[in-house]
Amino acid sequence: MANINQTLQQRLGFNDPDLTSPAHDELVLWIGDNIRAYIDSHTKHNPLKNLDKYQAQAKEAIQHRIKELVDSIRDAEEDLRNLPDPEKDHLPGQGGFQYRGTYLKQRCEEYAGQLNRIRSLTEKEPPPIPAIRIKTTFEVPVNTDRNQIVGFTDVVAQVDLPYLYLSGIQTDDHDKNPRLQHDKELALDFTYNQRIYAFEAKPRIRSLGELLRQLRTYKQYDLGLGQGHRYHGVDHWIVVSPDVRYRQTIIDQGFGFWESPLSL
Repeated sequence: MANINQTLQQRLGFNDPDLTSPAHDELVLWIGDNIRAYIDSHTKHNPLKNLDKYQAQAKEAIQHRIKELVDSIRDAEEDLRNLPDPEKDHLPGQGGFQYRGTYLKQRCEEYAGQLNRIRSLTEKEPPPIPAIRIKTTFEVPVNTDRNQIVGFTDVVAQVDLPYLYLSGIQTDDHDKNPRLQHDKELALDFTYNQRIYAFEAKPRIRSLGELLRQLRTYKQYDLGLGQGHRYHGVDHWIVVSPDVRYRQTIIDQGFGFWESPLSL
């Protein structure tokens, strides 16, 4: 009779005797201790890659707004000069409580105030780059959509990478013609994008075929990371082992390989 506590992986015949060995535990703990060094050395990430683009967009948007305000001031001043009697010409619909000349003078002052504020916006510089955030979880279940456990991933790292973004700017569909947004402050700041790294600890690789079948099976399902969170589509699957015989084959098959210095 089948053991109801078996994972789907075990029922399918994937049995790794090293899972309960001290060597496996030691390797899992080594991964946890060194995971930041791996992420730092294997993540091609430049948080400032869009800095020049964003600074150019901000400059163009500021210059465009300055031109709009200068034109508005010029037009209002010209209208004011052309009034036959600025102190007696009523605004339509104002019931005589505001003269057109008074209105135009107020508009000129308002435009001038906006112009001074816009001109005070210098080239935007980003704040200090925040650190990469890493949350490490051991023995994460791999679940079917019916919450049946397929197996367990030894170590999962939720990696939050900082990315620069520009707020207060809107562009057209082709990311061109940047314009200042009237209801948002112009600012450069950082946000985070998350990537999921899954690590399989193998003190020794007893069967390359079984390892590849295990990884491809895991890729079909979700990771259960607790608190109702389910993640599908791990960004990187990495085999960690001191056994380097199949390193290149594993890489060629689309998986990562991380050599551990722990002895076999």
